[in-house]
Amino acid sequence: YDIYGKQVIAGDIHPDNLGLHLQYCGDDEFNNCIQIRGIPTKAGIAKVRIHGGLGGGMLSKSGEFDKTYTVTIKDSEGSS
Repeated sequence: YDIYGKQVIAGDIHPDNLGLHLQYCGDDEFNNCIQIRGIPTKAGIAKVRIHGGLGGGMLSKSGEFDKTYTVTIKDSEGSS
C-alpha cells in the first residue's frame, strides 16, 4: 500500500491506454499471483513489467526479480 492507503501492484503495463490492468489474484497481495485483466480497446503491443523481492530465511538469501513480457493484441476478426 502507498502512503495514501491505496493498494499498489509491483508492475505496470505500457502503453497504459490499451484497456488492460494488473490485479492480484485474490485479496492477499502476498500470494505471488498477479493477473492481466481487462478488455483490450485497440490492437497493439503491450509491455508488461513485474518486479518485486523475495524474503530470505535462515538457509536462503533474499533476492529481487524484474521481468518484462510482451503481449501482442490483434484486431478482432470482423471489425472494421
